[in-house]
Amino acid sequence: MQAQSTDKQVAHQQLVWLGYHNTLELSKRWSVNSEVEERRFLNPDKQHQFLVRSQLRYSLGSNWDVSAGFAYFLQNTQDPRSSETLVVPELRPHVQLDYRQGINKLTVTHRYRAERRFFRNTANGVLAGWLQC
Repeated sequence: MQAQSTDKQVAHQQLVWLGYHNTLELSKRWSVNSEVEERRFLNPDKQHQFLVRSQLRYSLGSNWDVSAGFAYFLQNTQDPRSSETLVVPELRPHVQLDYRQGINKLTVTHRYRAERRFFRNTANGVLAGWLQC
């Protein structure tokens, strides 16, 4: 039997997330939600992630909504000091169920999402075939 180390390795990173979120109401029950986000390391300044996500939402009534959507991610290195320039794309189709619960003057939103992740494998610093997760 081999003893395992219980030491944790903690990485402290400074990041900023910039985003644009939009809701386009098509009717009383139908809407399209879209977002674009840029996630960057601050020191040094380097891109961490870029994403575009959109979903078609339908109001079921009684504070329940259902939606289906798709996201496209570009994932950079997890280490801002790395000289690695490989950007890995990821595709994420999803379905989602939301419930808005009013508690006095507070609203709590419960989100239940199932998504499938497809991303490119990497081999020797270059993109290889698609994987599904």
